[in-house]
Amino acid sequence: MLVVPAAAAALLGGFRRLGLAVVGGLVLGMAQGAVAQSDHLSVLRYFLPFLVIVALLLWTQRKEVWDAAR
Repeated sequence: MLVVPAAAAALLGGFRRLGLAVVGGLVLGMAQGAVAQSDHLSVLRYFLPFLVIVALLLWTQRKEVWDAAR
């Protein structure tokens, strides 16, 4: 159950910088804790790392898409 949040934290660090991965993991954990405080959004807590992974992968691939469109 820790693989997806760990992958999200590593992706935040770009798989190269341990410091950014640690900070990303802490930020992701704080975001999950903040979302868990709300009764309406508590289910979103489990999907938050997956959403971070999807958002970061789309963000990193945007340059290739724009270069191919030109």
